Amino acid sequence: MRVVNFAHGALVMVGMYATYFLFTYSHIDPFLSLVVVMPGMFVAGVILQKTLIAPVLRAPELNQILLTEGSASS
Repeated sequence: MRVVNFAHGALVMVGMYATYFLFTYSHIDPFLSLVVVMPGMFVAGVILQKTLIAPVLRAPELNQILLTEGSASS
């Protein structure tokens, strides 16, 4: 894919927190909440790809690193 993505871990954590909060507040089984969280994270990933990643695909790798590192730390 040729994209240096440091925000991957942050996106995994968002998915885990979403599953946790669905379990805690809605009392939905964590395995069942994956049916809700996975499509939601897919849509979030598509939005991130179209708005942030796609413009820097042809840029130098340093620009990609700065973009995804900034996304991970915010």
